Amino acid sequence: MIGRIQAARLHPGAQLVPAPPAPRLPWRLLWWPCCGSTEQRLEQDLASGGQPPLALLAGHQRFGHGQRGRPWISPPGGVWLSAALPWPAEPSTSAALGLAVAVGLALQLEALGLTVQLKWPNDLLVDGHKLAGLLPRLSLRGGVIRLARVGVGLNGHNRVPPGAISLREALGRRTT
Repeated sequence: MIGRIQAARLHPGAQLVPAPPAPRLPWRLLWWPCCGSTEQRLEQDLASGGQPPLALLAGHQRFGHGQRGRPWISPPGGVWLSAALPWPAEPSTSAALGLAVAVGLALQLEALGLTVQLKWPNDLLVDGHKLAGLLPRLSLRGGVIRLARVGVGLNGHNRVPPGAISLREALGRRTT
C-alpha cells in the first residue's frame, strides 16, 4: 500500500497537509481511435507548436512502448495516454514526477478497493501482476526543464500478456 492510506496506517491521527493548489490551465485533449504511439503523436504535436497542458489518448496503439523502448502491447480496451504538462524549472523537483504519477494513479486504484504496489520505477502491480506502466520524463532545453511528459498504459478490459492483469480482472478478485 502506498499514498495516503499507508501514511494513515503508519501514523494514525496524523494530519495530512494538502499542497497549495497549482494554477489551473485548460487542458487540450486529443483522441485517436488508433495510432502508432501516443508518445510519437505527442512529440509531433509539441514540435508543431502545441503547448502544455496537453493529453493524447488512443483506443489502440500499434507501436506503444515503455522504458528503454520495450514494446507495450496496447490493444483496444485499455487506457493509452501521453501527456505534457508545465513543470517547475528547478532541478530539485525533477525526481518527483514519476513518484507523483505513480502515487496519484495508485490512490485512484486504491479508492476502487484494490491493493496496489509500486514496482520502482515505473510499474503498478496488483496481486504481483502488472496493471499499469508509467513513462515519466522531463523535457529539457539548454539544461533547463521545459515541461514534464508522462505516458500511461493501463490494462482496462483488454487481453493482457502473461504476468499482467486487467482492471476488470483485478476488480473481480477484490475481497473488500
